[in-house]
Amino acid sequence: MFLAIDNQSMSMGSAACNDLILLCTSVAGKSGQMIAQKAGCFLHMANGHRHRLGWKSYQLGLYRIYVAKLLPLLLVMIGLVILGCTFFLTSSSSVSAVSQQFALPARHTYGNLMDKQTYVHKLSYDFEIKKVETLTFLFTPGNIPNDDDLLLSINGQTIAPIKSCLHHWDRQQRVTLEAKYLQPGINILTFVYTGPLSHAWGVRNLYVQKSNPTQDRTANESFDIAQKLFVERKAKVGNLLRAQKMMQHLIKNHQGAPSTLQAYQLFMSKVEHALHALQQGYLRDARVLVRNAQLQKARRYYEKVLQELIDPMDPLRVEIQTEMRKAGIL
Repeated sequence: MFLAIDNQSMSMGSAACNDLILLCTSVAGKSGQMIAQKAGCFLHMANGHRHRLGWKSYQLGLYRIYVAKLLPLLLVMIGLVILGCTFFLTSSSSVSAVSQQFALPARHTYGNLMDKQTYVHKLSYDFEIKKVETLTFLFTPGNIPNDDDLLLSINGQTIAPIKSCLHHWDRQQRVTLEAKYLQPGINILTFVYTGPLSHAWGVRNLYVQKSNPTQDRTANESFDIAQKLFVERKAKVGNLLRAQKMMQHLIKNHQGAPSTLQAYQLFMSKVEHALHALQQGYLRDARVLVRNAQLQKARRYYEKVLQELIDPMDPLRVEIQTEMRKAGIL
């Protein structure tokens, strides 16, 4: 298949039918036959002249004809169409990226919620203070694909990247707003999303409150403290009990990734195993002291287990008390 083009018209034909008709009226009478041979493509005019047609152009009257194989030309045209569509989509995406601003507290869900009309890449929240002091900003992020895709800043100063939480809403996060970043009057907190514009992401339940060091402790900080309190050998009972209490709170209030919850549960099992080992060790020592008639020392070990290492509703408590009565301690 071949294609002949001039600056006003176009005509298609095949080597099988050998027909080539020029639609331009100004060169009427100069039509002929197109014949494809091994040596090339030739145009045989009605007046007997023959002209070779190739990738170069052929002048016919006031017009110029180009002959080319259709398949390569078609591929080129398809490529140009694809490039044009890509440019259009890229341009439209960049134009539709918007920023939004709200006032705190903001209890709803905000972000790139995929309404198919706009892509939100920046969220700003303003709040007013009279006295400059350290505050705490609380919020819940959702569906952040990668670490550092969402950045948080206060009054233009970047203070924290948000960790990834793909395909789920993460636990509530607390960010300390130090006094040096704040100013009397209006302050603006800003989330800037740097990931793919078409990706859905969001934040919800945003508010600012006065800073409380105990409440502001993040889940990661609590987990680190619990790990420091835990010592596998010769652990102190008080430290193990504090670690157990912190882990119970983390597991109960966890809203993050399943892998994080599994890590909490694994560490919790280690703490409970250490407490159980201490409990059995104290009971073993108490029984040895009873056999040696050292009842006062045995009482101290039994009481330590009952007061610190056993739940009030644990059936083992009744067994220990029965054991103490038989020994004459209780």
